[in-house]
Amino acid sequence: EGRIEPGKYEFGFDLIFPDKGLPSSIDFERGTISYSITATITRPTTITPTSTCERKVTLVQQIDVGLLAPPRSRTIFLEPISKRTRRKKPAVNDKPSGSASV
Repeated sequence: EGRIEPGKYEFGFDLIFPDKGLPSSIDFERGTISYSITATITRPTTITPTSTCERKVTLVQQIDVGLLAPPRSRTIFLEPISKRTRRKKPAVNDKPSGSASV
């Protein structure tokens, strides 16, 4: 009749990502790259025939650093930042010198 007995059931599955072209999951101040999987169960003989569950999936791309070019050496110089004296802005009610009132 298409029914299963009440109980806990586990169904194995494989989640296969493409070998190339997907960036790793990351969350930073300029944005997010994330992946999720959604599972839906259908029970046509109940009041709510479908139930859905969504989970976040973390993808970490493996990189063979042996294939990367070695970094170029650079020489940098650190110099102190000169402090400029701040000029005080005139207040809104201050009149510039040399002005005449009419």
